[in-house]
Amino acid sequence: MDGLEEIVDLGPGWRFDFGSSTSPLANGYTKITDNMVYDEETGYGFAEAADGNRDQGEPDDLRRDFILANGSELMVDVPDGEYDVKIITGAQTDSNDTTFSLEDEDAQGGTRTEAGEFAEYKDTVTVSDGQLNIGFTGSWARVNGIEIVAVEDFNVKFDFGSKGSPTAYGYEQVANSLLYDSEKGFGLNKAVAERDRGGPDDVRRDFVIDGDYDFTVDLRDGDYLLHIIAGDYIASNTSTFSVDGESIGSIASGSGEFGELTEQVTVTDGQLTLNIGERINGLEIYYVPEDEVSVDVTELEGLIEEAKAISNEEKTFTDSSYASLLEAIEAAEAALEAITTEEQLQVEIASLQKAMDELEEVPEPEHPGKGHKDNPGKGPLNNPGKGPMDNLGKGPVNNPRKNKN
Repeated sequence: MDGLEEIVDLGPGWRFDFGSSTSPLANGYTKITDNMVYDEETGYGFAEAADGNRDQGEPDDLRRDFILANGSELMVDVPDGEYDVKIITGAQTDSNDTTFSLEDEDAQGGTRTEAGEFAEYKDTVTVSDGQLNIGFTGSWARVNGIEIVAVEDFNVKFDFGSKGSPTAYGYEQVANSLLYDSEKGFGLNKAVAERDRGGPDDVRRDFVIDGDYDFTVDLRDGDYLLHIIAGDYIASNTSTFSVDGESIGSIASGSGEFGELTEQVTVTDGQLTLNIGERINGLEIYYVPEDEVSVDVTELEGLIEEAKAISNEEKTFTDSSYASLLEAIEAAEAALEAITTEEQLQVEIASLQKAMDELEEVPEPEHPGKGHKDNPGKGPLNNPGKGPMDNLGKGPVNNPRKNKN
């Protein structure tokens, strides 16, 4: 039981580990052997059996084994749409070259790798017939792994540290000396310092550090969610982050603590450049499809709280206008989860504000007991009890108890 390994969820998509039926399977991947022929129930496989397989034992479960795919075609059933495809090729003990084509388009790859070297080829392809077809050629055309992810599900994760530090599973390593180059598609603008504290995990144990440096990654234009991890196992830390000269926030943490920052950014020139002050341990980047771009609803949330603070316990407002306000509050709260555009936000704000502005106060009631001319109890002309001429009990002329006779 202690030897059981939890399967890692690497996110949406298809991830295949090619090799023999007995070689270890990379965590989070699906096995494809050289004799696995496509069938509709499985939804993937070769058009015909490939030339064979090898397991060379190193360097890891994904790259230690491979199939010999010269002249083979892999078929994978996928919904129509755009997909990012990554192909991993190479061998631990042999040189290699693998050429591939997606959907019968132009051949790509073919870079020769020496023993112990592995190439990764990436491209984006459109599928319109419900099936992705990948053809392979080459003197050996070794294939170790393939990843297929819908463009809308794109994500990439980076683990920062030294070249000798372990890389968190499912992450790309960014060593402190890794400078950006267009072939790799990411890197630093200069060499910086690094530290490896040995814990608490592969992402947080190590980091790169400098007072002012950049990390650049090539991305298609669009909106992305950045999730940044920064901290130090043995020291306090304050890291700052900005994109295109605009601050996106900072992370302050005590010794042994690790802070996290999540922020949405927009890429318009095919590159994201993150400026960093001090430490960074990990960076995760998630594509945000156009229909899921978040809108800042803080203004509406504040207006909802303001509206909720209006009470009618004293019956200050008419029942109908206050009921309309309650309905507007309920509608605004429901809209918080459904708003996807700035226009929708402004409509909801205007609707709630209108209900607040149209609250109608109950008019003051009239009191007949206090009018001057029409009050028979206190008006001087019509008061028979205290008027001097008509007072029979106290008037000097008409008082029978006090006349001289």
